[in-house]
Amino acid sequence: MNKYLKLSVAIASVISLLLLFIFCFFLFPVIDDTNLNYLISNDSVWNITYQFGINWDARILSPLVFFKHYLQKYLPHSIGAIFYLLIFFLNSYIVLFKFLKLKFNKPLNSFIFFSFFSLCVFYGLNTIVFQVIFWQSGGYYQLCLLVGLLWIILFDLIYDNLGNKYYSKLFILISIIAGTLTYNITICLVFYSLIKAYVNKKGIGKILGIGVLIILILNFLIMVSPGSLQRTNLVQSQISSKLVLQILRAAVHITIDYFSWSKIIIGFIFLFAFTIHLFSPTNIYDDYNLENIKNNILKSKFLLLALSSIIPFLIAPSLGSKRTALFFIIFIIIFFFQLFLSFLRRIIIIRKPLQNLSFMIMFSFFVYHIFTFSDHIYVAFDLKKQNNSRLQILSNAKRNNIDTVNLSAFKFELKDIPFSLDFVKETDINNDSNNQQIMHYKNIYNVKKIVVEKK
Repeated sequence: MNKYLKLSVAIASVISLLLLFIFCFFLFPVIDDTNLNYLISNDSVWNITYQFGINWDARILSPLVFFKHYLQKYLPHSIGAIFYLLIFFLNSYIVLFKFLKLKFNKPLNSFIFFSFFSLCVFYGLNTIVFQVIFWQSGGYYQLCLLVGLLWIILFDLIYDNLGNKYYSKLFILISIIAGTLTYNITICLVFYSLIKAYVNKKGIGKILGIGVLIILILNFLIMVSPGSLQRTNLVQSQISSKLVLQILRAAVHITIDYFSWSKIIIGFIFLFAFTIHLFSPTNIYDDYNLENIKNNILKSKFLLLALSSIIPFLIAPSLGSKRTALFFIIFIIIFFFQLFLSFLRRIIIIRKPLQNLSFMIMFSFFVYHIFTFSDHIYVAFDLKKQNNSRLQILSNAKRNNIDTVNLSAFKFELKDIPFSLDFVKETDINNDSNNQQIMHYKNIYNVKKIVVEKK
């Protein structure tokens, strides 16, 4: 391999990841973040979280939500964004090396492919990337994913008798945390245990059974708790007399939506699998063969896990969102990578590694990212200046008891809004009486009327 090419790819990968961290410094709170920052700045985290939990959704009383709220109270917004970006990288690392089980003979190769994989996932998540990484209210889903992935890893270690008593204690602790998470990740964990038992034709044992039981009990308690009453009523109001037909329609609708949000990432995962195939054409998955595709799907489990994540929304599709699609997308990544690599190693037969070509593909991708994402940073920098000016106007109005304020919607310097900032555009102020950002501004700055000036 050309050492200068490899060095160039390594440098480009470092710059590529560094740009994501720089981007975080130009972010600012929007909608829910705006409101929560105000609430926790004037009250204790415990009281605010408790009130949300008993009045809206008991899952908010999860230890992870308390942790998220403490971060939001005591860390600057940009540092909070960096924290969730680090969680995204950690999740990518776990998926790459623990679930896809890739191994490289040199640390530098590991870092380069990790960077490439992380950016493939980042661009593949373009429809939801702001909501699940850079929006702190949505960053909670990255934490949920991390707990879910760790739970599966510990489950496998204990199931295969590779763990010890400390693993068992940690598994019980993580099961308690997992039982308080969003329903579509907890149901994936329960399904994982069932699929594992079915494929291997044996039970899951005492410790693993206790962990699954804890998740089920906590989910049940949350559903029947007073804090979830309002959401339960919302679900009941959406149930029609033709329940079976409603569920079938919802299943089709949600599956189409989730796959539509995943279609781009499937292409990026094919690119990643192709690059891996060029770098190392030997079989990584000895037990993954094309001749028994049904058994392969059951062994990989991840397609079934992805589909199971839609179950909580079959009765009330409105409770689903782009953020909840994160778990579906991650399991789709694992499944399709295994499938693509299996096909590539039978369709494109390589007698020896083409590592230079593999690194050229990654170098081209990193260079593309560096040049294009620089525009994202420029737009974010300009938006933050506009937001600071807007907040200055609102602060002056509050200080001088002004009832009516004129504000301008954000102006984007580029014709095409960067995908990393599309949520900022979607949630920006307008003259809609139900605009959430305006309602938060009115509450925070004691303004009775906000007029959005036309561009």
